[in-house]
Amino acid sequence: MTLGTEAGRAGRLRIMRFEVQGELGVAEGTPATLVVKGAPFEVEVVSMFGSVVTLSVPPDAPAATEATLRVDLSWLLIAQYRKLRDLASGGPGFDAGAAVAVVTPAGPDAPATRLGPFSTAPRGLNAGQRDAVALALTPGLTWLWGPPGTGKTTTISALVAELRRRGKRVLLAAPTNAALDVAVAAVLDRLPDVDEGQVVRLGQPADLSLVDRAGGRVLVDEIAAARGEPIARRRVEVGHALRENRRDLTRLKRSAKELTPAQEAARLTLETAIAESQDLQRALDRALLKVRRQVCREATVVAATPEAQEWLKRSPFEKAGIAAAVAGGRPPARLAALTEQYRMRPPIGHVVSTAFYPEGPLVTAPAVPARRVRSRAPWATGDLVVVDTSGLHARTARRQGMLSRYNLAHAQLIAAMVGGASDELHDLGLITPFAPQARLLESLLPEEPAGGRAASTVHRFQGGERDIVVYDTVDSAHGVTPLHPWFAQGGAGSEGARLLNVAASRARDNLVVIGSLDVLHRTKMTRDAVWTFFAHLLDRAEHLPWEKLLTLAAGPTELVGGGLVERLRQDLARAETVEMWLPRAPLRHLAPLLPALRSIRGKDAETEAVTLWVEPEPDGYLPAEALRARREGINVRPLTPIHESGAVIGDAVWSASAALLGTAPGLVLRTEHAALAGAVRRAQRRRPGGAPGTGQLGDDCGRCRRMLIRYEAGPRGGTDIRYACPACDRPPRATGGRRTVSAARR
Repeated sequence: MTLGTEAGRAGRLRIMRFEVQGELGVAEGTPATLVVKGAPFEVEVVSMFGSVVTLSVPPDAPAATEATLRVDLSWLLIAQYRKLRDLASGGPGFDAGAAVAVVTPAGPDAPATRLGPFSTAPRGLNAGQRDAVALALTPGLTWLWGPPGTGKTTTISALVAELRRRGKRVLLAAPTNAALDVAVAAVLDRLPDVDEGQVVRLGQPADLSLVDRAGGRVLVDEIAAARGEPIARRRVEVGHALRENRRDLTRLKRSAKELTPAQEAARLTLETAIAESQDLQRALDRALLKVRRQVCREATVVAATPEAQEWLKRSPFEKAGIAAAVAGGRPPARLAALTEQYRMRPPIGHVVSTAFYPEGPLVTAPAVPARRVRSRAPWATGDLVVVDTSGLHARTARRQGMLSRYNLAHAQLIAAMVGGASDELHDLGLITPFAPQARLLESLLPEEPAGGRAASTVHRFQGGERDIVVYDTVDSAHGVTPLHPWFAQGGAGSEGARLLNVAASRARDNLVVIGSLDVLHRTKMTRDAVWTFFAHLLDRAEHLPWEKLLTLAAGPTELVGGGLVERLRQDLARAETVEMWLPRAPLRHLAPLLPALRSIRGKDAETEAVTLWVEPEPDGYLPAEALRARREGINVRPLTPIHESGAVIGDAVWSASAALLGTAPGLVLRTEHAALAGAVRRAQRRRPGGAPGTGQLGDDCGRCRRMLIRYEAGPRGGTDIRYACPACDRPPRATGGRRTVSAARR
């Protein structure tokens, strides 16, 4: 992290902000370790604003402009290891052998001794689910295996209810809060008359319907507060205040434009209040330890999330060899397999089954085809829909030129889909494997989105489902190359195959896949699981041309044909800020726009209202049109490479398959959408650090007076920022990092 500054104080804590040079990938409120000059300090993530992270830092941590943030939760793994080591020889109620069996490769085992039939058969289960519950009620470790939609959660809820009926106490655990909340909701649905305090949820739920639940409290602190514990009541109050402050901060994040001074002050006030609440929560948590233990002792079902999630990235099924055994046709005796799915329409289920479960094909339950369709959209023309963007030549770029991947043209197509949707679209999921693209898609939803609409990465959507799922593949091999390994290396069991499986199987009625199928499938040589998925998808899906999609959707995105310069002039006349990204090409259409560009005067005297990022020729020289623009006072900044091609002009977002202002700009899309424009600014804005960023003037070489170039490619193709003169500075060594040169301000 770079550009560290102290933003304020929150009681005894300091509020620090840093520019993150990577994908942080953690939720706000997550504990982390700040490493400053080799010294570690325990901190907490207060907020993420684009690429700026705000931390609450202890008073003894030194001020620093550069630091490392460690969020791998390895410290939790160490704590877990120490606890397990203490229990290795056994303890009250602890069976070390049973614990180790979960992560130990399974050996030959004898068939389980089944108990007699249920005195009261669990309701709503099919034969396979009933057998799974019966097996799990016998002594030993039981594995429940089933593809998405086969009713694993239903089976677990029935098992928990049956164990409770038999007088057993149950600990229900899951690797994520979202997955655990789905299981808790299913258990509560199966136990509608359970007394308050019999089902207890530890930790912070992702499902806010569990907060102040009308049918009876389940959160441990709410139960303790209801029993008259003053500390617990205070903990609940702090939790409510924290959620409200985070909600207000989220509204600020969705601001379409740069924050005003008043909004920046409100942001700091909210972040300070959040840091103070988090600090108070930790103190109350320590005081509440005994109270929570007492609540849990009196409960029959306790639900918690294992915290060392990094260690759990490989599931117990993988650690114990169960997945390999199933794939090899050697399922262990204590494996209960579910193969009847209740979620996906038959065409969706067929494609998922064929690609990812060849060893145990899915069977669709008879009730699924007859299920009533709840959500409709004009572009959801079939159970399976493919929008092939191969002919659009949509460009893949990196967030701020450095990180992960996003595809602006794809986001514009989806903006048309969402913006033109009617009230019949009740339940929608926008899913993508890449975090920067997920942030663009989130901006397309209303500030207070309906409960059935969501946008996120595949990772965060696990456990969820929607009537209609739009899956944006992003990768196009046009711009950023080569294809991401998620698509290029899609063998069975790979991360790419798993992500594609999860994304596709979230859909109940309609699955819409947006992607450049020429590179994702048609030219791919390896016939792996990912190839098989796309092959069967193309064979069975309705093909919706992207041009027709724009017509059907009637949203804010349009294909711009003639009159490109005049349309750009119209947007410039209304804009307060402009940022353009112009890849290498003769910029024929720049000169007619210079008067409009010169007329733009921003509100902030310290920031340039216009920034034109221009990719120089291989010898480092800019096109003649860009040099003329610079002479006329336009803030022209040389940058290489430029994968994007487009502009954000006020609330209008532009993208082009070739250079937007070039002789042949290719296919040009324009979207007028304030929130998307703000999200694109955050995604594409170049941050200072090693080189001046967006809204800042460039420098000239102190020796030859040529413009310094911002380089965003490392010596071996990686991402790295350098600021150098192409004539005077020698190329960096293979191990080189950032480098600056003497410069004179223009």
